[in-house]
Amino acid sequence: MCARKFDDYLHTDATFHLSDIHSTVQTSMITFFRSLLTFVLVATIVRAQSTTPQYDFTVALDSSGSHKSIQEAVNACRDYAERQYSILVKTGVYREKLVLPSWKTHITIIGQKVGSTIITYD
Repeated sequence: MCARKFDDYLHTDATFHLSDIHSTVQTSMITFFRSLLTFVLVATIVRAQSTTPQYDFTVALDSSGSHKSIQEAVNACRDYAERQYSILVKTGVYREKLVLPSWKTHITIIGQKVGSTIITYD
């Protein structure tokens, strides 16, 4: 009698069709790939925003930057700096004698345009 009850338990109405399993797997895969695509898009947007160059100082002849001369921006950088300073020099002709003392370290000067950002000392 115990064997019959166990046998009845095994033959319940819990039947699975191959089409049910296939649609469940297909739905799971679609959900997974949608999540993956969303993650990749968000990561790309965040990376694009974080790679936007940031400058510590901006030099512009028209006073639109933080300094009017490159020397002023260099002097504003900390002596014996432990971090990198970046100075953006906007388009124009800068007529000045630029002095970079040995204690002004880790300074990068970046011109806005190669052909039209000029530093000269007459």
